[in-house]
Order: sequence, then structure tokens, then C-alpha cells
Amino acid sequence: MLIRLTFLCSLFGVFVFAQKPNAHECVSTQDLMLVLENPNISYSQNMKIKNQLIDHLNVVLKTILNISTSVIIEVKDKNDHRVTLYKIDPTFFKR
Repeated sequence: MLIRLTFLCSLFGVFVFAQKPNAHECVSTQDLMLVLENPNISYSQNMKIKNQLIDHLNVVLKTILNISTSVIIEVKDKNDHRVTLYKIDPTFFKR
């Protein structure tokens, strides 16, 4: 399980930075599910895996960066508040 989760964290990181290179851009749950979804398990189990992945990745990033706040944050879509978007907290990037 840990190896799979670590692999998924790496995959998530590659996906986020390859598709959305700017810190102000968001990745939707739908975008994530294109990469992560397993059609052999239920929707709720897929969502649980996605949430565990994001939580685990945040723990890893907090540990590596020695910070107390999450790097990946959830925001609601401005047009449809039912849609959850994920983005990298822009306070970690200086221009």
C-alpha cells in the first residue's frame, strides 16, 4: 500500500506540474480522476484514494519543506460551489 501511495504521489506531482505549471492555476477533481480512477472500484472508494493521496502528499511536502501549512489547498469553483479544485498555495512561490 505504501509503495502504491508513494507512486501515486509522484504521479500526482508530475500531473499537476506538467498540466498546470503556474501556481495560480487549479486542477479539478475530474482532471485528477482521469489519472487516478480505477474503474474496478466504486466512486466513493476512488474519492477516498484521491483524498488520501492529497493528504499524504501534503504531509510529505510539509516534512520536506519544514512548514506547518498544507502546500496543496482545496478551493471551491467560483461558478459551481459543488466542484472542488486543488491548487498549490501561491504563498510558497516568490516572483
